[in-house]
Amino acid sequence: MLTASSHKIYGPKGAGFLYLKSGILIVPLLHGGGHEHNLRSSTLNVPSIIGFAKAAKLTWQNSNSESKGLTKLRDKLIDGILKNIPKTKLNGDPKKGLPNIANITFSFIEGESLLLELNLAGIYASTGSACSSPSLSPSHVLMAIGKNAQDAHGSIRFSLGRWTSEEDINYVLKVLPVIVKRLRQVSPFKNKL
Repeated sequence: MLTASSHKIYGPKGAGFLYLKSGILIVPLLHGGGHEHNLRSSTLNVPSIIGFAKAAKLTWQNSNSESKGLTKLRDKLIDGILKNIPKTKLNGDPKKGLPNIANITFSFIEGESLLLELNLAGIYASTGSACSSPSLSPSHVLMAIGKNAQDAHGSIRFSLGRWTSEEDINYVLKVLPVIVKRLRQVSPFKNKL
């Protein structure tokens, strides 16, 4: 099976698709009208379906150039953080990761505090996946790659997108070291620095 959400490729929210390999049986969540071979009832959201199809077409047409540009920006962000902010570490492979994602551990800082400071500076990042953002548990993915709970809680995910510019990256690299330094000065872990 494969699922995909439209909004992940700049399409409308609320649209997506499900691919089922032949022979896989599923039970419908909504019963009624018998649409989609009795797997889904109700009227289809045609504008969202068309929007999703257009977004998929544009993504396919621009995937190579967009991927190269995002990889360059992501690498600049990662290199700038790791070279200019002590006690930081990239989570994941530096070359095999997605071109638009950088997940960095900032040791001796609580991730939520860092997010609040970044937010005040107009920089939006995340401590985990959007679908589990209300959870205070450390990321199970970071724990699975060997992070301890403290480092998992001090990890931030930066997501780049189609409209991320080099100026955006430069701004993050200018503001972030100042914020990290300030938070480490008041950190309960500062004696471990």
